[in-house]
Amino acid sequence: MRLDLANIGPFPKARIDLKGITVISGENNTGKSILSKTIYNFFQTMYQEAHDYKDFELSRIYRLLLENLFSRFFKEWDHHDYAFQAEILWAIDLKKSILKLRETPSLTPLAIKKEFLELIERLYECDKFKKLLRKKPKRKLIWQQILTPMQPQLLEILKVDYSKVIPCRYEERFDFNFARHLITKPFPVASIKLKFDKTNLTLTFNLEDKLRIDKFLNPPVLPLFFDNPNFLDYLSVDRFKSIASVVDRHNDELFWLLHDRVKEAQKEGQGLDFNYPKEMAEIFKEVCPGDLIYKTKPERCYYRENGLDFEPYNLSSAVKVFLILKSLYRFKLIDKGALMILDNFEAYLHPKWQILLARLLVILQKEFNLKLLISSQSIYFIRALEGFSRKQQVPSENCIYYFAKREEEFSSLTNCSQNLEMIYEGLADPLDDIESIFYE
Repeated sequence: MRLDLANIGPFPKARIDLKGITVISGENNTGKSILSKTIYNFFQTMYQEAHDYKDFELSRIYRLLLENLFSRFFKEWDHHDYAFQAEILWAIDLKKSILKLRETPSLTPLAIKKEFLELIERLYECDKFKKLLRKKPKRKLIWQQILTPMQPQLLEILKVDYSKVIPCRYEERFDFNFARHLITKPFPVASIKLKFDKTNLTLTFNLEDKLRIDKFLNPPVLPLFFDNPNFLDYLSVDRFKSIASVVDRHNDELFWLLHDRVKEAQKEGQGLDFNYPKEMAEIFKEVCPGDLIYKTKPERCYYRENGLDFEPYNLSSAVKVFLILKSLYRFKLIDKGALMILDNFEAYLHPKWQILLARLLVILQKEFNLKLLISSQSIYFIRALEGFSRKQQVPSENCIYYFAKREEEFSSLTNCSQNLEMIYEGLADPLDDIESIFYE
């Protein structure tokens, strides 16, 4: 997979190959994070729009329910209480009802009303909402006063071909992720070109928020972005208040993946016994012997180690780094061929643990045939990646190293896979500067 980027951040041009393990190194403020976030946003946008375009449909139906049902039967209803609205949406499982209706051979008004009546019944079964109701309405009243008037609008929404909506959704999301964040004034027009198997795709955009994409891609797996392990802190906060507190929206996908899967595992009665591969087990035993669990009273996630439960925010950032990867593996959230982007993720670790992280990442890459994009400023981490890649016999052509260098307001990206000394010398120079202090 090859990406050619033009006029992104400080880079007039940059070519990045994603095959197995791709490393970008360089000093601060050279644009490494911009490249990482650009590539993440590029694939994440296409994945979300290809797989979740029905969210637009859900939101339209949800608004109908809000206005026709909740405002009528709840004692107090605040249209701006988004946390409460999200909690209701979770409880009634609206998406399940929509998918069931879409699979119905004959979409009749009667089928719609019956399904939504069952949906409303699911809401009444939630103890949390009973006290908020004026009184439980009779089925006939719901049918006559709410579902019957809603029927024409519901039919209209459900019959829309949302595949035609995708291009507009692409433009909206790309505009938000790129044009307003990643383009700089020296470069009013930017582009990304992707070459993947037999697919060629070009995206262009400018400061005037005009975006063009010549083809739509359906990535098979969701990309994952790692830069700050402390988003785990919010797993121990109320689910529907925590999302607004997550520091970086790039961590949102990981946050929800872990929270929901830990909760599901608890419901399914899955224990903490899990057999990791030998090398992986050795690493986890040394740095992260515990596991994430979910408790219903109160509803939140904890870290359990040796029978003791800890709030995630009481763990060290270093332990969280390994806990995230351990949980993703344990709950089978790592897909074959997935793209995982790590932006200075090792910065929270002592050099000894950086070496363990490098070892773990290479093991994961081999097992799942991952595409790893890693930006780093650590000589320990990069050297360990190089060493473990050789030890695990990762093909040399699948290990690619780049060096980012800043010259005035622009940066360049050089492929130095055949000359890693370019990276190591740049990372070792500060040691010479320190030594010179003692001999001035």
